[in-house]
Amino acid sequence: MAHKRGPTNGPKVSVILPFYNVERYIGAAIQSLLAQDFTDFEAVLVDDGSTDASAPFALAAIGRDPRFRVISQSNQGLSVARNTGLDLARGIYIAFLDGDDSYAPGFLSEMTRTLDGSGANWVACAIRLDYPDQPGIPHSAIHGTPQIETGARSVDLADARTIARHLPSAWNKLYRRDFIGSLRFPPGALYEDHPFYWALACRATQMGYLPQPLYHHRRGRAGQITTQANPQIFQQFDRIEEVRTILAGADKHYKQAALSRLATRLVHERLEPVTDPELRCAFLEHARGYFSAHGLQWDWDAADDIDLGLATAVRPDLRFTALVQRGAGEDLTRAALDAQRLSAEQIVPVPDGAPLQVLHAILPQIGTPWVAIFQAGDIPAPNWSAEMLRTLQGDAGAQWAVCATVHSAGARADTGWAQPGLPCAEPAALMLATDRPPPSARDAAWTAVLRHAVAFPPAQVTESLVTLTARPVDTPMATLRRLQVLRADGVLEPMHMTAAFLHRAQLAVLAQPGRLRRLVEALKWGLVRRIGGLPRTKRAAHIGPRFWRML
Repeated sequence: MAHKRGPTNGPKVSVILPFYNVERYIGAAIQSLLAQDFTDFEAVLVDDGSTDASAPFALAAIGRDPRFRVISQSNQGLSVARNTGLDLARGIYIAFLDGDDSYAPGFLSEMTRTLDGSGANWVACAIRLDYPDQPGIPHSAIHGTPQIETGARSVDLADARTIARHLPSAWNKLYRRDFIGSLRFPPGALYEDHPFYWALACRATQMGYLPQPLYHHRRGRAGQITTQANPQIFQQFDRIEEVRTILAGADKHYKQAALSRLATRLVHERLEPVTDPELRCAFLEHARGYFSAHGLQWDWDAADDIDLGLATAVRPDLRFTALVQRGAGEDLTRAALDAQRLSAEQIVPVPDGAPLQVLHAILPQIGTPWVAIFQAGDIPAPNWSAEMLRTLQGDAGAQWAVCATVHSAGARADTGWAQPGLPCAEPAALMLATDRPPPSARDAAWTAVLRHAVAFPPAQVTESLVTLTARPVDTPMATLRRLQVLRADGVLEPMHMTAAFLHRAQLAVLAQPGRLRRLVEALKWGLVRRIGGLPRTKRAAHIGPRFWRML
């Protein structure tokens, strides 16, 4: 759809450039406008009461170029300065440029070409982050995927979580002026981009996106609001509340999840520069109350750059204790736990012995909502705790989770499940709620897990998150007897017995060194299955076809 100019025959683009005490950078910002390969623009510069030489430097950089206007006002903050520019803008399109940033030469041409060709109301671009004394770093301007991908595209904004993924910044975008309409930035507010961006996103169905880093954003400058560590950071919750109000009336999907994503990121960003312990503590306490009051979850998918150490401070229900049994390899297990992205509140040494018996004995002393127990030498992956708690938080009502593991002897992968709904795992594969009874200590470890799952269905984590130290290998007859006890107790049906038997058989066979030993072991298990009268079942995905035929 073609968009014609209004009756004023004004410029095609109005660039709004507010500035305050940026005498070192304002010249470069203006030079980047003068260097544009697109010339049909006006630049509305708003001096927000600068007390340094910013205004004279700006006038010197502009020279006699008639496309530039400089408006002076008393210091009222960035929001009011931008609003002044919006009120004076005459262009069909609106762009923003901060006084310490700059445009790539093709910013205006590429962005206007996109809006002209697509009929979209707005378009965003990738950015370049300019730090002192180092080359610029390209960034997609999309949280979680900083690497720039090729290809312009249209972003579907039906999912509010997608809106939360994109940088809310006003400056890496070009807008139709009639799309902005009467919308303005909140006067006197910090982090003012958020309500402005979300209000536009909630009235839009899509947003154009260009992967070129056309906006150059300066980082590491003294005085930048987004990197300040002072009590003003509490204003961030006011902006989240404004976004919550905007979202409440919007026709978007996953609104609550989007708020969780936004709040998670902003808690991380505001605390990143804060080193004062009292300020950090007060901010986290406020965040904890806000998350609780509005039912927000910690968003595990926010991005890899998020400090997961904040998760348990904001959501105390994610705190966990890791128990490590004493013995050879204990130091390796502790080192792996120390390296977790989400740290345990406590790592507690406990006696060697049957893990579930040890767990039962120490459980009354544990003060966290979750607990896990490892044998000495077990190695949890760095993302073990995060993935387990992510699953538990997402599976409402789950009281425990079971992850896949790798048995160190022969690197045998173990899904931990004989079939869907039938976990058959070692205790080290579990994370358990401490306010509920753990699996019974009177059964063998994996049979206790089976029995427990019937009463309390667990959540499943399919990723292999723990490498297990060597365990004794089951004999087929001992396995059969344990399953027969569960059958006699009414825990398992015959088909479930077979599935569990075959799962344990697979692990026992793979533990054998050499093909011949595996063949002999498989034949033993097949013979015992027949002796026990266990029916054949449909082959599970993790049971090999040749092994299946032997059984």
